Amino acid sequence: MTAVAGIRSKVSNSLIIALIVVIYIFFPLPFLLTGEQESKTIFRYYQYATPVMVGGLIVLLLLKANRQKPVIEEQKAEREKIQAVRRRMVKVGAIAGLAASFVVSLLIGLAELVMGLPSGMYFSVLGTVIGITTLGTAGYGIYFGWMAHLLTGSAIGAIFGIMMVMLPVCDVKNKARTIVFGLFSGFIAFIVLFNPISRLGIEPGLVETLTVVMSDYSSIVIKNTVNEIMSTLLAGSIIMHLAYGAILGLAVHLLGRRIT
Repeated sequence: MTAVAGIRSKVSNSLIIALIVVIYIFFPLPFLLTGEQESKTIFRYYQYATPVMVGGLIVLLLLKANRQKPVIEEQKAEREKIQAVRRRMVKVGAIAGLAASFVVSLLIGLAELVMGLPSGMYFSVLGTVIGITTLGTAGYGIYFGWMAHLLTGSAIGAIFGIMMVMLPVCDVKNKARTIVFGLFSGFIAFIVLFNPISRLGIEPGLVETLTVVMSDYSSIVIKNTVNEIMSTLLAGSIIMHLAYGAILGLAVHLLGRRIT
């Protein structure tokens, strides 16, 4: 449509130039060639020719504007359509991120059960690390940590959804590619979010707790114990974040392939 609009604009401009040339150059030629060169005659001609030319120019300019108007409206409609798709993909990504976070929370609970850890320990620690008080009971810490987990997963999903329709290399309709990008997003979330939280929040809290619990042991033993726990935690967290990314990619593909 842009090429057609360019051609129409060139044709309209050419007609305007032709009108000026014909009225101001070719039409006065008979006066000059037949010897009728009186200034009054030439002045009278231009006196009547100028309104005709101006009227013709106005008509051509109006036609030019009318020809361009459908193109502008089509471009505006196309932009609105793109914006609508992006807004819907943000919602799709948020829903997919929420679903993926919920499934991962179930996997975390299953892992705690298999490893013989207290139920809800991860979310309780997470709630404490992000600075939310437990209001005197461990249960509130678990709930706050779980809510923070779901909200963070939804936010990551919303960003993932909009990026899947903005980046040229992404294609929501391609299931394998969307899952791969989801895995990549889960790994980035681990590097950018969880790794700093674990190093700056969980590890110092763990050292403080073990120093009290293992007061009879040396600082070296406590340090080695913390390193062992953190290594296990980080390894398990990588797996969980990759699982989140895979579920996120699959959900975005299933929910967003018809939108795009």
